[in-house]
Amino acid sequence: MAHEEQRNRVIAQAGKMFAEQGIRKVRMDDVAATLTMSKRTLYEMFRDKEELLLECIKVNQQKKLEYANEVAITSENVLEIVVRIYQQGMDEMRSFNGSFFTDIKRYPKVCEWLNLRREENKGKTKAFFLAGVEQGIFRKDLNYDIFQYLMGLSMNGYFNNVDS
Repeated sequence: MAHEEQRNRVIAQAGKMFAEQGIRKVRMDDVAATLTMSKRTLYEMFRDKEELLLECIKVNQQKKLEYANEVAITSENVLEIVVRIYQQGMDEMRSFNGSFFTDIKRYPKVCEWLNLRREENKGKTKAFFLAGVEQGIFRKDLNYDIFQYLMGLSMNGYFNNVDS
């Protein structure tokens, strides 16, 4: 099996395990055993659990971006895009073990990467909502900075209050 293919297989399996069981409960031994590979092979691909987790999250974020692009192409307006992406995000969150969202706080490199992505996306999100204003879907007088802030708080609240 080619190295890249094997690496992708590990990322897919580990991502599934992290989502289903929570991050803390999944050991590198468990990932290796599930894939019938040696721990040494796994550690040659990923320095540690945090690096593996970060790669899983990056792949997941890329899939979300691809879905969002597909939705943008096939939707008639900004509101349809918002609803479809929100629904997909909520469906995905329901499939995660609640401890995933509390466990992730133990991984500073992952949190740093997620925070950087969040900051990068703020401008894009505001531009997106302003496009909705131009389409006549959203109100002109709404403060979108506050709206974004409240959306962020609601998501953080969801992450912090999910039962495992």
